[in-house]
Amino acid sequence: MKELIRKYLAVLRAGISSALEYRFNFLFQLFITVSIGVVVQVFLWNAVYESSTSPIQIGNFTHFSLLVYIAIAGIISSITKSGKAERSASDEIRLGTISKYIVKPISHIGYVIFSSVAERTATFVGTILILLLFGTPFFLYYSVSFSIVNVLLAFPLILIGIVANILMGLLLSYLAFWVDETWTFHVIKDISTWFLSGSLVPYSALPKVFETMFNYLPFQFLASTPALIITQGVTPHQYLFYLALGVVWLVVLWGLNMLLFRVGIRYFAAFGN
Repeated sequence: MKELIRKYLAVLRAGISSALEYRFNFLFQLFITVSIGVVVQVFLWNAVYESSTSPIQIGNFTHFSLLVYIAIAGIISSITKSGKAERSASDEIRLGTISKYIVKPISHIGYVIFSSVAERTATFVGTILILLLFGTPFFLYYSVSFSIVNVLLAFPLILIGIVANILMGLLLSYLAFWVDETWTFHVIKDISTWFLSGSLVPYSALPKVFETMFNYLPFQFLASTPALIITQGVTPHQYLFYLALGVVWLVVLWGLNMLLFRVGIRYFAAFGN
């Protein structure tokens, strides 16, 4: 067991080193992604409120609380977003390099998960640095405060969101056992999760049937649920429900990946020179 943990920790360290190989480029791209994504959405919703001649109520949010939610959801979405590791799995299948995982004492799914988590870890640290440098003055100016307890409670759900998104992306990559290109599937997924995660529109602003449905899907852990916990808080009963639901979805997605990999690898053939 210790040997297995040591191997995956080595994958984690190598993934972090790879993500930070070009540090300035990494931080610059992250700053552009986080700042533009968050600022555009905040200005968009602010324009929606200000363009109305009468007070409007979107879900259970006021004007200011919605802007704070959108900002936090956008930041969390940038942390849980899709990465390169799970997408490159389809290239490994297409090029035949996935065959090395058949003979090595490390599973392909485990390798991809730890490589992707390493990439997200670097993104998380970079996002925190950007927030401390540029976000803190704005939060102080507008007197925005958060409960430390709520922030800590949101961390496990953010981690669930990271792993869930990795497993969903890997599931699409494993379709490469049967199709030549999976890039289109990943693009559709990324566009869909922008809305389904609640980072574009909060669930409470949707019709009740969609709000209820989305509250049982794994996309909520990519932005909506952690953002709600940080900005509004939840009851202990609700938190335990979200936590249990997240664990169930991780088990389901893991099982689907294992099933698809084992079925696909039976028909896989790699030919060398």
